[in-house]
Amino acid sequence: MKKNKLLILLTLVFGMFMIPFFAGCKDAKITLASPNSVSYQTNDETGIQMLVTERNVLASAYLFGVSEFESDNPDDFVKWTVPATEKKVVGGVEYEIPHNYLDVSNIFLNAKTYYFYSQYVGTDKYISSQISPISSVTIEHKLDTPSAFLTDMTLNWLRVDNANVYAVYSNINGVKELVSTTENLSYNLSTYITNKINDGLEQEIGFTVVALSNQNFSRSAESEEIVYNEFLQLETPNNLNIVKNNSQFLFEWSLINHCDNYTLKVNYNEDVVIRQSQCSKVGNKLRYDLTSLFQHYGLGEYTFKIRANNTNSYIQSTYSEEYDYVYTEKLPTPENILIEDANPNVIISWNEVEDAIEYELYYSDIANGYSLKKFIVNDGGVEGTIVSNSIILSYSQIGITSFSQVVADRFKVQILAKGYAYFEDSDLSTGKSVRKIDDDIASPYLVDDASEQVVTWNPVRNAIKYKIF
Repeated sequence: MKKNKLLILLTLVFGMFMIPFFAGCKDAKITLASPNSVSYQTNDETGIQMLVTERNVLASAYLFGVSEFESDNPDDFVKWTVPATEKKVVGGVEYEIPHNYLDVSNIFLNAKTYYFYSQYVGTDKYISSQISPISSVTIEHKLDTPSAFLTDMTLNWLRVDNANVYAVYSNINGVKELVSTTENLSYNLSTYITNKINDGLEQEIGFTVVALSNQNFSRSAESEEIVYNEFLQLETPNNLNIVKNNSQFLFEWSLINHCDNYTLKVNYNEDVVIRQSQCSKVGNKLRYDLTSLFQHYGLGEYTFKIRANNTNSYIQSTYSEEYDYVYTEKLPTPENILIEDANPNVIISWNEVEDAIEYELYYSDIANGYSLKKFIVNDGGVEGTIVSNSIILSYSQIGITSFSQVVADRFKVQILAKGYAYFEDSDLSTGKSVRKIDDDIASPYLVDDASEQVVTWNPVRNAIKYKIF
């Protein structure tokens, strides 16, 4: 009895000491067992050459090493890793299937001996295995790789010796699909591409050609991939225009489907990137406010062209045709038209308009039913211009005999400010004020005579002296 108690006590003490050891080991990783073998296989239907290893449900991926030279050192091998499963869609349903093989059709390029091994790749719970035994295979005969090219929507390739059939493959976002097999040296892709586009394809398609033989030849490697993406080319914007809306200058162009940003090139040297969210939409057109750009660079001549930029898988368009625009500013309308009587003359004045180089004066021609007539400055037989914001005219020059005719509402005097360069002429003024001068001293009006470098003005009746400011 005492022996049993002592045994139980020793067991408990030993267990207490061993608890930390087992507790520390419960999270230890387990090394995956090595693959027993890796084999070289060929798919009879497609001719695809594969290295196949045993499946391991605990592996996250399979690693394959390949070399053209015999060696026991894994570091001498070129390595490829493939995921343990791959997704395939069958009948609209997505499946995960085992993927314990490596396609070496494009790796075993020549008729020679190749050496290879496989290895299981671990996870966060399992350590990767050691490599399998190194195996080898000798490729006796290998078809040459076809040389392919695209003409419009027809895929063409050159004849490969000893090949009797060719397989055309598509590649969409890394997923390859057999399009067709043919004994010809070309294949029209239009139906295949059209069906893909109708199914909602919005990515470029790559096409390759493989040569196959019913003789003792391994299938060729895939040709260089030919990319078809013309259906992803964005349309070129057109219908360029500038719409003036009150004080805004709105650049307008046709909206391009599948595009969310554009590049506007201004005067060949400045690029303005425009997002669609920055624009207003009017029908099938977009408008972008150029007011601040015009204010920054000022008046002058501008040349614009615009393109649609890459958006998702869609490819940027070419630039539009150039659109020329002259940014001008309309002069303000002259205001405060004042007509003063200085019998037998009248003095007509108005507010000076900045950036005006001269003025035109129109008055009611009483002799012709008060129709508006332009006053012609005639200086010694040569037509002149009105360069200051006032002028003294005689009664006869404007066809009146008394100032009362000017006072009448029917009699109009209107002024237009003339611009230069990129300043546009103003509108004709409206309205007038009249003032009859009796014994009051009228205001003097300067006479423009800069060539003499002197200041002159008209004599003012009843004035005895003048003050110059």
